[in-house]
This record gives sequence, C-alpha cells and structure tokens, in this order.
Amino acid sequence: MDTLSGFTIEGIDCVPQPDPFNDNRTPTSTVLVVSPQNRSLLIEQQRKTGGTDYKVFLRHRYEFWIKGHPKQQWLEEFITKNIGVFERIADGHVVRWNGSNHVGVLSDDGKDALHEIEYQIERAFDLSDSYYKFWDIEDWFRGGVPEVGADSTDEELKELALRLESEAEAQHVVMNHEILSYLEQVRASKL
Repeated sequence: MDTLSGFTIEGIDCVPQPDPFNDNRTPTSTVLVVSPQNRSLLIEQQRKTGGTDYKVFLRHRYEFWIKGHPKQQWLEEFITKNIGVFERIADGHVVRWNGSNHVGVLSDDGKDALHEIEYQIERAFDLSDSYYKFWDIEDWFRGGVPEVGADSTDEELKELALRLESEAEAQHVVMNHEILSYLEQVRASKL
C-alpha cells in the first residue's frame, strides 16, 4: 500500500476479468472507491449486479465507475492530479446518526468535490482510452486455429496456448475463457 498526501492507496487492479455470473461474456468494470473516513482509495474490478453495497448506500464510501479499462499509469496520474479533490471529500465527510443508521454526510465543499471527481472521471476516460480489450474467445479465434488438429498432443496444445497467451498479452487482450481449455475443445471437436 502506498500513501499519497495522507491517503492510503489500497491497490490498483485495472485488468478486466470475465464475469462468471454473465456466462463469462462480459468483463468486470473498473471502479474507483473512495473511503473518506479511512482516507483511502482503491481501484478494483467489480461486476455489475444491479445492487448497491451497504457502505455506498449509507455513504460511508463512494464509488465511481470508470468507462473502459485504462492502464494503471493513467489511473495513478489521475489520482495524483486530483488528490486535493479527494482531500476535500474526506475533510467534508462526517458520519451522523439519522435515527435509523449511521450515514455519511458531506459539507457543501465535500459535495462540490464529489461532483468535481465525477466530472473529471467523465472527462478523463472514455472507451477509446481502454488499454485492455476484452474478447470472447470464439470471436478472437473466428478464423479458426490452424495448428490444432485431432492428432495434436497435450504438449503441443500447451505450447500453442503459451504462445497465443503471449500474443494476446502483448496486445493487452483479456479473454473470457482460458486459451488452453478452448484449444482442447477445438481438438475434441475434430475427433
């Protein structure tokens, strides 16, 4: 964990993963999480559930969904550039009892800072900035896998999978399934 101007950076995970609850067809989303009481920031991958985390609901933390999957360097620069705005959110945040729950409340300056971060995220990132590309494995291999035949050995498939994984990684591609598993399926279909 790094510290920046009194904020703890809990982690930055910007690599999308297949969402198993959506048949691995959609990637997870990059989310910036601000916890003002802890003075911490986290960038993580989350799947869209349609629900709201109770800490977000009670405004103990704020989540900003980022379009696309920007690379870590862009996210680090964004945090560094806007650390003063995050400080204003934390400085303007208190937790109060509302008769039913302890809820987070922002001062006017804290609210302005929150809106400023929302605006900065909308302006700073768009889908064209996506560093990582998420591919359905069948679409990636739409033209076929010419080196896989019914007589391909397990060792040959492993070597091919390693080479294809390196190629995909070099192009910042994340697949929705493991390449080796897909190659084994292709071989089985040719029997």
